Amino acid sequence: MFVTILHNHDHALLEDDPGREARADVVNVAAAMADALRGGRRRIEVKPVDDVTSLADVLTGQPDVIVNLCESLGADSRGESLVPAMLELANVCFTGSSSLSLALSLHKNKAKEILRARGVPTPASVVIRRVEELVTVDLPFPLIVKPSREDASVGIDFDSVVHDRASLGKIVSRVLRTFKQPALVEQYIDGREIYVPLLGNEGRRPL
Repeated sequence: MFVTILHNHDHALLEDDPGREARADVVNVAAAMADALRGGRRRIEVKPVDDVTSLADVLTGQPDVIVNLCESLGADSRGESLVPAMLELANVCFTGSSSLSLALSLHKNKAKEILRARGVPTPASVVIRRVEELVTVDLPFPLIVKPSREDASVGIDFDSVVHDRASLGKIVSRVLRTFKQPALVEQYIDGREIYVPLLGNEGRRPL
């Protein structure tokens, strides 16, 4: 079996990239996965993806399955969904979420709208596109402020949980300035965060 492991290769692309550390770590993850998969009759290939052109080159090799670890393209998380989109168009077997799932997850407010429509509880929130819109926030503190279009907890640290208006304004301004995208202001829910991966397409099995 010919297995190709894809990972983004853009952590050194932008000097002011706020997600540089997370983007660099995926290189180590890809190498560790390749070591774990080697053996038997498997041929393992690790391929860095810089842009759409380099992804097209990978497809010419005709791997049996692609392990998709790409979390961005060109140091932009919004490019994450382009990789599975191209793999879907090429009708290639690959691991990970579909292009639609990734696109929705990179628009946190839209994902929350779908959850609410399906009856899944999600904390109340508001999207802030300009500092002047802070006056519209009518949610009880504490609140958590996140970039609305990032993943892997990029842009979230201990200062992201705010307890008053002054701190809210400071962190929202930081998100708008640093990430150049809307900020999601959400009710903070205290407690453990549990990540549940799903295996399979039809008849999914939680691990």
